[in-house]
Amino acid sequence: MAKKMILPLFLLLTVMYLQCMAQKGNIVDMSMDNVDNNTGVAVNCGTADIQLSWTPKDLLPSGEVTIKISYILPHVLDGGSFNASLYFHGDDSPFLGYADKFDCDTLKQYSLPVNCPTKHWQIVHTQKITNLHVLTSYPGYYDAVVQAWNRENEELFCVNITLKVLEVYNGPDEF
Repeated sequence: MAKKMILPLFLLLTVMYLQCMAQKGNIVDMSMDNVDNNTGVAVNCGTADIQLSWTPKDLLPSGEVTIKISYILPHVLDGGSFNASLYFHGDDSPFLGYADKFDCDTLKQYSLPVNCPTKHWQIVHTQKITNLHVLTSYPGYYDAVVQAWNRENEELFCVNITLKVLEVYNGPDEF
């Protein structure tokens, strides 16, 4: 039951990542040195040059979020695998996980701005997601770990993300 209920949050995390990777243009300076208390920053848990942030740090289902990513592909991309795990903040065991293999045709389905196979790729991108309504039923703190490897099992990236989804309260007339 918990997996079924929290699936929209997990999907949002995946969509946030894919939308950042899939959209072209709208290039901005992505220096993480200038983040503030209203900006969430992913922790790089690997060796790839990846920086990921979002504003606002705490997500409101009736609001929007702006995601910024800067990434340099460290190894040949010709397909591979990924693993995404979602935790209640502070828990040691994930309550939801998804792992799968991908190939160049899979990447093309998402209109990613990368030629596959490729040896070098760099992206600096900002993406705004204006509809977070799917989060309405899932207030709380969540941790996510997202990792990907190429076919040679070389790490493409690893990020740890902690998100806070705020509860929507419409005042005393809500009930």
